[in-house]
Amino acid sequence: MTGNSTHASRTAGQIAWLTLVIAFAAGVFMAGIGALGTDEAPLLLRLLFWITVMVSGALISLGITHGFRLWGRLRKVPLIEAIGVAIGIAAPLTLIVTSMRTLVFGMNMPSLSGLVTLFGYVLFVSLAMTGINYLLFRRERVSEGVALPLPLPRDVDDTRFRDRLPVPHRAATLYALEAEDHYLRVHTDAGSTLILLRMADAVAELGANDGAQTHRSWWVAREAVIEGKRSEGRGTLTLRNGIDVPVSRSYLKALAAAGWFG
Repeated sequence: MTGNSTHASRTAGQIAWLTLVIAFAAGVFMAGIGALGTDEAPLLLRLLFWITVMVSGALISLGITHGFRLWGRLRKVPLIEAIGVAIGIAAPLTLIVTSMRTLVFGMNMPSLSGLVTLFGYVLFVSLAMTGINYLLFRRERVSEGVALPLPLPRDVDDTRFRDRLPVPHRAATLYALEAEDHYLRVHTDAGSTLILLRMADAVAELGANDGAQTHRSWWVAREAVIEGKRSEGRGTLTLRNGIDVPVSRSYLKALAAAGWFG
């Protein structure tokens, strides 16, 4: 495994562990206050119940969040994405809460109306926990240093980067990279895919490819650009697949001098 790959995996592991630690702490808190009518039970039973429930919710959250990231349709509206994640967590977690209440406290299974009410409580907690996670793991901010486009040498080797891609994308023409939290959405002429890698590491692996960062969250291959526009200190590059990529003030001058806007 390469050094960059190890770093990316370690970052994903840190996110997962921190999520579980937050869930554990929340479980201790919920046990302490005796939430959802558990205040009359012994403390040890409350701890068993709430830590199990909250950690289970965290594990479900990690899976559902990853699924939403791979889907990618809501990445530009994180509030809606977070609500979708919370609902996805609350549905199975309500069943876990119901089962745990029966196993740990000997409570009767709730009626349909009671189950709906319980779902509402679980959804509220899920929304709160999801909101905390989205605030903690917001979009990765990549360094503002400008990467100037360089000529593509004949011996350039981007094998390491391409080996990270799914097989259908490995031989595709690379258009752009878009940072999404700790992931990169790779845009190619074969469509887009999502990989776990930092922008800085991807740019390093691409080496002297004829491309440049245009924004802290974007890298663009020069051959993918069909049109460039500038206005009020900012710019936009239109790619062959129809995507409009932003060019921030930090990169505009250098890219204009290199002829990216004609």
